This record gives sequence, structure tokens and C-alpha cells, in this order.
Amino acid sequence: PGGAAARRLAQKVKRSAGARGIRSIVVTSSLRGEGKTTTACNLAIALSRLDRSESVVLVDLDLRRPSIARSLGV
Repeated sequence: PGGAAARRLAQKVKRSAGARGIRSIVVTSSLRGEGKTTTACNLAIALSRLDRSESVVLVDLDLRRPSIARSLGV
């Protein structure tokens, strides 16, 4: 179910961003543990699979508790 939701979100983001010329997306929330890392990782993966001719860059800007690399096993 998570993969399908990420694909739907990626399609909506791609359609909306493309129409407006948006090139950056921020995933944020007000509280810890709300799934920002999971959402950002799944969205980046889904966007990269959606159009393989375009590059996707995922940047972890939480300098106190970075978690993207750990989540992706890097």
C-alpha cells in the first residue's frame, strides 16, 4: 500500500510541478515521528522511477539528526 501511495503522490507532484515550473519540493511537519523521512524517501524513489530521463536529488537537511542515509542503507 505504501508503494502505491508514493506512486500516486509522485504522479500528482510531477503533474502539478511541471505545470508550474517547480523544481524543488520540501517535506516537513511540526512534530517528530510523523513520517517525513519515509515520505521523502518513498517520494524520491517514486519520482526517479516515474521518469528515468530526469534526475532526482534527495537532500537531508536535518543537521542535528540526519536519517535519510540510514533509511536508504547508505
